[in-house]
Amino acid sequence: GCVSVTRVSTSDFDLVTGVWTDGRIGTWRAIRKGAIKYSGIVF
Repeated sequence: GCVSVTRVSTSDFDLVTGVWTDGRIGTWRAIRKGAIKYSGIVF
């Protein structure tokens, strides 16, 4: 399972990072301004 989650937020974006017990890292971002609203990557 996920062992830690960190969130950074400003008036323009959010960035969330998760770390799993097996070493995987996942990120999620939300941009409040511009064409791309959401993206994510897990590896």
